Amino acid sequence: MERRFELDLELGGKNIPLDIRKRFGVRNISVSIAPRSPVRVTAPFFVSDSRIFAFLYSKQNWILEKFEHYSSLPTPSAFLERTYFLGQEYKIVHLNKQGRSEIRISGGEMHVFTNGISGKELRMAIVRFFKAHARKMILHSLREWNKDGRFKFRRIFLKGQRTVWGSCSHRGNLNFNWKLVMAPREILHYIVLHELMHLEEMNHSKRYWAKVRELCPEYKQYERYLKKNGEKFVL
Repeated sequence: MERRFELDLELGGKNIPLDIRKRFGVRNISVSIAPRSPVRVTAPFFVSDSRIFAFLYSKQNWILEKFEHYSSLPTPSAFLERTYFLGQEYKIVHLNKQGRSEIRISGGEMHVFTNGISGKELRMAIVRFFKAHARKMILHSLREWNKDGRFKFRRIFLKGQRTVWGSCSHRGNLNFNWKLVMAPREILHYIVLHELMHLEEMNHSKRYWAKVRELCPEYKQYERYLKKNGEKFVL
């Protein structure tokens, strides 16, 4: 069960848009901030609004710093001048071509051929290209990590979340963000393991990280990479 409402809260002289969600099963108040989105606040279902606001005021400096940073980032349309693929940045060259869209990579350029030259057609062509490669690479990683049949999962889904790279449901379904294909191969490979391991440990306990470390000793550097660079991988 969830109660949800949106409002603006003045912090440090700025009106900050909030998306507040009160949920059963939540024990603590938490805040998350993403580009071009209201500040999301998740809280226990019966917690008072005044307690939520007091918590936000106590985190005021951090919220303002993050909000200012994300507000200064270019809009998604600006990123269509350049994009990332497998960790490398490419200049986008949009070209007109009859028939199906096609993408060719040459040097530091990504040549995108579409039947028309609108921004919508350009983005759709790149998204299709990225999704196709992401699915192929994710399936390959799943086979690599699961050669011995250790992990039992059901279905695989590709999604385009803003801040979530992967998730694992209690039913054994695995969800992956197709934008992972914008990161280096080893990052995508690690995220696949990260979610597979949740089939055994549905948490981030010490036991969970010990299991991850056993198969991927470099996992901390991959986590740091995504934390530092993840906000660049938008489209």
